[in-house]
Amino acid sequence: MRSSLDNEIKTVPKYVTTYIYFSNRKCCKNGFPLEIKLRGHKEEATSQLDTYFSKEQIQSMLEKLDWEVLVSTAAKFDIELPISYNLEDKNDDIFLKAVHNAIMNFQILEADLICPICNHKYTVSKGVPNMLDQENIINNVDIDMDI
Repeated sequence: MRSSLDNEIKTVPKYVTTYIYFSNRKCCKNGFPLEIKLRGHKEEATSQLDTYFSKEQIQSMLEKLDWEVLVSTAAKFDIELPISYNLEDKNDDIFLKAVHNAIMNFQILEADLICPICNHKYTVSKGVPNMLDQENIINNVDIDMDI
């Protein structure tokens, strides 16, 4: 039997990390934040989930998020967050639920994540981002032709 905690743990990597990904290419120092360019209309390329709310989890995530990037990214998808927050907000359930909605309930299904330095595209398909740099993988493979 699956608990809501199991479901919560499985959803964290899929949705939160879209906001914290950066280009892993050697030529791209500080390739953050990646631009999110939806493939298709917002209605088809995104979805809204209903995940378990954990006040403590969101409070701990606040320390790790680049707030300015999260606010500007969320605004592109009509998700409202305050421009800044203070110590009191970290205990305010309304504020924490708004953050939870932005980082846990909003899912990008189909998009390209584009590096601001080199314009390399990483694809998101069916909600799963592919952060592998296919070009470097292909160019760096040593193939032994004497097999």
